[in-house]
Amino acid sequence: SDYNLICRNIQPEQVISLTICDDNDTPGQSQLFFSHFRIEQFTRLHSLTLIRIELQSLRTIFSDLYKLKQLRSLSFDIETVQYKYPNDTHTLLINNYTQVIPQLNHLHLNNRDVLMSGPLPYLHSLKLEKCSVNELETIFQQTPQLKSLCVCLNMNSLKFKFNIPNNQLIRLNLKIHGYRISIEEIEQFLSQLHYLKHLELITKGWQNLFDGYRWQRITNTFIMFNFKFDAPNILMANTLESFSTPFWLEIKHWFVGYKGNYLFSIPHFAPDHLDISSQPLCIHLTALNHTIIYDGLNKITIREDDTIDKNHYFTHSKELELKCSISLKNLTSTIDLNQIKHLSILSLNDLLGLIPLESTMPQLHELSIKDDVTSDMIEIMKHYQFKQIHKLEISVFSEYNDYVIEELSRIFLYTQYLIYKSPIQSKQTMVRFIDGFKHLSNASFYGDSKFFITEYSFLLNPNSLIKYSQRLTKDNFTCRLYYLKTSHITCSIHWWIDEQVNHFLKIKLF
Repeated sequence: SDYNLICRNIQPEQVISLTICDDNDTPGQSQLFFSHFRIEQFTRLHSLTLIRIELQSLRTIFSDLYKLKQLRSLSFDIETVQYKYPNDTHTLLINNYTQVIPQLNHLHLNNRDVLMSGPLPYLHSLKLEKCSVNELETIFQQTPQLKSLCVCLNMNSLKFKFNIPNNQLIRLNLKIHGYRISIEEIEQFLSQLHYLKHLELITKGWQNLFDGYRWQRITNTFIMFNFKFDAPNILMANTLESFSTPFWLEIKHWFVGYKGNYLFSIPHFAPDHLDISSQPLCIHLTALNHTIIYDGLNKITIREDDTIDKNHYFTHSKELELKCSISLKNLTSTIDLNQIKHLSILSLNDLLGLIPLESTMPQLHELSIKDDVTSDMIEIMKHYQFKQIHKLEISVFSEYNDYVIEELSRIFLYTQYLIYKSPIQSKQTMVRFIDGFKHLSNASFYGDSKFFITEYSFLLNPNSLIKYSQRLTKDNFTCRLYYLKTSHITCSIHWWIDEQVNHFLKIKLF
């Protein structure tokens, strides 16, 4: 397989940056990776990023992490593991973090407890998912070389007041939860950050926080300032006028918008999704027109063909959601379909209006179909093939299930990643998908209470599926099962099919 081939050609002593992920499309990948290597073999490793890592691999990594003397950057989102194994993970971190953290320059954590253990003299960049006022003060005391800080502040006091020691902070991304702040409080805080040049601020605020003239004085020496303020009932006209001075528009080129009780920087905090057939884009801007918004839109939704706003041609959107049947002429007059990579439609038959798909949307590779695929739809579509679709999200009407699956695997011949939205009826249905889609490497299914009862033996031993499948062997797949901890009934099942990767794992979720 490609993955094993890559692993066999890696020379660990030459690797300086490593990212390991156990997401749903690569279940058990870290376990396979560490069947090839030991973490201490990466002697020149400078940067390590861990994403949704399973507990067994965490133990493998952290038990020997202190041996990586060249490690300077560590990123680990504990929340993706902690809710699965809260006690084990916390103990693992406390016992091992303290040995390696003092040597780091860059650190991304959720757990701030490990930062309280002692000085971090070399730390330049810190991203912390949650923190209190007192903990933030302590962090400033422990990190005299800190240049960049990204933190979510959970307020546990009645006042936003800090005593910050001398610092070298240049960049600050600050999100404040549970507190409505005033301009005086934020100004007092920022006045202690003498070297600050880049600020991003997300918070609720009192009326005086929305004063562009005051912010002009505060941010006069800043290179970058982006904000998103929860700002209900502001005086919109007067407020936007204060952000429309030459300082904002001509010197800094900082533009501001207001929508839905939020005052925010654009394009940084502008919406990336627009329904162009419902309400018009009700964003009041300091910019001359909405082009700055439209050019940043990643997703377009259309609900009604005859209500499309044709005043703008969308050239940058990558995702298109069609909640109605629509003519190709209307689509092409509104959206540059050459840019679309992900298409969502109501019915399989809606593809007929877009044929030939490889010409209409040449970059399209991901398709989502909302309604159940039926045998009637298959009869209409069975003479077509859509070879460019590599990721498919579908559900199937239970009647004539076998026939529908067989035809789907031919219509979407080169599907590599399947997301099946209907409750899976049986393990045999999974086998039909896995065996039918010859190029399938990832598949996700959902099992309800009926599946839990009828296929309990499979849930205990996913390897038992091998005897029903032509593709699965004892060493070419991983399977990960997630259960709802409260019921042990509903589960999601994720497959990664490859050469020599057989592992299965059962995990309990809240």
